[in-house]
Amino acid sequence: MLIEFDYDGRLTPSLPMIEPLQESWMAWLMKYRMLKPAYLAVLKGRV
Repeated sequence: MLIEFDYDGRLTPSLPMIEPLQESWMAWLMKYRMLKPAYLAVLKGRV
């Protein structure tokens, strides 16, 4: 889930096209095709 909160504890979506409380194709695409390779590259020291 891609969820961010403001300092008052309210939900603030970082990307307006993605509803953070519902499953969507766009959220899946970001999580598995974009963020996962980026995290793995950071762990391997390639950034």
